[in-house]
Amino acid sequence: MPQDERRVTDERVDRFLRMTLDLPEYWSIVDAELTQRDATLLAQDTRLTRDRGRVDITLAADAKQLPCPECGALSPRYDQRPLQTWEHLELFDYRTYLHARPVRVRCAEHGVLTVAMPWARPGSGFTLEYEFRVLDMVKDAPVHSVARKLGVTDHRLWRVVHHYAATIRREMSFTDIQRIGIDEKASRRGHKYISLVVDLDSHKVIFATEGRDGSVLTEFAQALEAGDGSRDAISMVTMDMSAAYISGVEKEFPQAQIIFDKFHVIQLASDAVDQVRRQEQKDVAELKGSRYLFLKNPDSLTPKQQAQIQSLLHIPLQTARAYGLRLQLQEFYENETTEEALKLWYSRAIRSRLEPMKSVAKTIKRHWDGVLLGAMTRLTNAVLEGINSVIQAAKSRARGYRRVQNLINMIFILFYPLDRLLATRYAK
Repeated sequence: MPQDERRVTDERVDRFLRMTLDLPEYWSIVDAELTQRDATLLAQDTRLTRDRGRVDITLAADAKQLPCPECGALSPRYDQRPLQTWEHLELFDYRTYLHARPVRVRCAEHGVLTVAMPWARPGSGFTLEYEFRVLDMVKDAPVHSVARKLGVTDHRLWRVVHHYAATIRREMSFTDIQRIGIDEKASRRGHKYISLVVDLDSHKVIFATEGRDGSVLTEFAQALEAGDGSRDAISMVTMDMSAAYISGVEKEFPQAQIIFDKFHVIQLASDAVDQVRRQEQKDVAELKGSRYLFLKNPDSLTPKQQAQIQSLLHIPLQTARAYGLRLQLQEFYENETTEEALKLWYSRAIRSRLEPMKSVAKTIKRHWDGVLLGAMTRLTNAVLEGINSVIQAAKSRARGYRRVQNLINMIFILFYPLDRLLATRYAK
């Protein structure tokens, strides 16, 4: 059965379409054609949202003079380019397409240039409104799911994501960046990592790149200066005890104070407690099934768990002594942030005869100034942990990203505000 085709010429429809598309005066609607889906196929399509057909709108710039895209001066027409097509937002469940021939003008100052299309950016097969809808959708759903819903290929939508992520990064200013945090994040299985840098004062992601070695800091330093920032302005850097990150900071930001993240230090102690427990439970049956009792903070335990751990703490166990040292280290961070308190903890740990805890004490000794500074300033990478959880949720929804750059660009789309003024700045 042939599809039903209708041409729309009514003046009221023309005015409605002009208002919908927000066309400048020098663009006019030449034709609007509605093509309906086969009635039988439409009746068989029982989805809640479905395509009823398509609308093709043909536009033309018929003015003798048009604004130069560089200076805005009215300039005479030079010629027209071949017909192009852009997909627009659906109109009453009809997929909508705009068709037009871009016009070139001869500007007295800038020569022959193509007049900007007010509804789309150069090189895109979508209108700006369509792309803005895509950017909203990919924040809550994987790109491949959005592509399937919109009936386009995910490759085309990734091009949209890459363009606007580049726009965000191009617009970043680092003039006021002074305190930063750096952390790694697994991008996919197989030991693939990215490094994230955040501004600890604004809590914004300001840099992301593949890898987790010292070159990451070199790349960031270059990006910092390209964004009108200064290496000398970076006063504090929070991180874990990665030797590569430490080396990178010392090389690129020698004046910055290195602060080791409190949660990383506490995690070292928690891992040591678990090592002691695993070794001791081979001989102490009561310790079996107690792992999470010793990994949680006391105030996070249920009443039943609190009773269980109290019964174990009354037994002379090595695990109980290791657990006590972990709590004392936590107490140092929360209430006694002095060098004397840290020295006392170190003395107890190094004399504990518990090898895993002694190893933690030696690690802290090697990173003494950064650990102490972390306690005294109370600066942590907590904001990065929150960001990592959002990234992990996005990765889970997408079931991973095939390309590291896809993940990096999605991070900027997720965490950086993008408004219409910024998004359209490079649309001409």
